[in-house]
Amino acid sequence: MQEPVVVHIGIRIRARRIRSRMSRAELGAAIGLTGGQVAEIERGVSWVSPHQLLSIAEALEVDASHFFQ
Repeated sequence: MQEPVVVHIGIRIRARRIRSRMSRAELGAAIGLTGGQVAEIERGVSWVSPHQLLSIAEALEVDASHFFQ
């Protein structure tokens, strides 16, 4: 079963990535993951560590709190 907060964060990451006109591969390269791993995060299949979340926020030019709103 997927955790609701993990799904919510994944949805927020995907929405911001799309608004930033960034591909999954580009975001993955910026944070040291593959595009497939980013897809798993966006679907809520994979957990995001605090360090990864900060890296994602930096790459997408938002504060980490953006993903919890």
